[in-house]
Amino acid sequence: MNDRDGRKHLYTQKEKLLDTSENVEVSLDPITQYNHVLTCYNTDENRVGQIELQKMSEYGLYKSFWKLFNNPCALMFYLLLIMVPFVGGFLYLIFLIFTIQYFINLGVFNKNRNRCPEPFQNMIFCPELCAAAGAINKFYQIKTGELQGFSFNSEVMQTLKLKEYQGYISFMVYNNRLWDYYHNYSKIKGKHILSILLGTGLLAMQFYTVNMLMKNFGSDDSNADNSAAKAAAASLF
Repeated sequence: MNDRDGRKHLYTQKEKLLDTSENVEVSLDPITQYNHVLTCYNTDENRVGQIELQKMSEYGLYKSFWKLFNNPCALMFYLLLIMVPFVGGFLYLIFLIFTIQYFINLGVFNKNRNRCPEPFQNMIFCPELCAAAGAINKFYQIKTGELQGFSFNSEVMQTLKLKEYQGYISFMVYNNRLWDYYHNYSKIKGKHILSILLGTGLLAMQFYTVNMLMKNFGSDDSNADNSAAKAAAASLF
């Protein structure tokens, strides 16, 4: 593959990535959002050194359940259903798996953060260009002489000039949404912990209530049997 074909291939790949970035919405689950940032980071122009970061596992259950979890009213209704006998145990199990999947990926998040504390180091924060493109991030591959057409500060300009390769400079700009897609994952840890604790408490209340009802039912049956026995004994005399 010659240089021209290589640049064309790179451009095509970035266009596909740009299309993906335009379609990533805030309402999607945090795993999808985080992995989008990792897709951007792992490109040649954005990697810090030679550090490639690991993407999170994308669980179908987590993606589906996130819509409910992210709706306070729906989540509270779901948690209350855990108190329903028999059905509640199954609902709790789903919720427990959902929580476990979050913490598995939180381990990936922490591992990546330890390997690369600042993955946005080689990216350029420029919400104006993102707004013009209608995307949360955008890749550029320009000729060196075209760099003057961008209104970056002198420090960014110097950094970009160092990226020049065979007369071309490749870089990516991003906005606040992409920043949040990366950092927000760890911020929902408390909500997961609080929710599973509340669900566990409600499940315990269900078990306690059912146990008490069974005891009372058994006690009533026993009293009825004793009364019948006494009546039968009395009839003999």
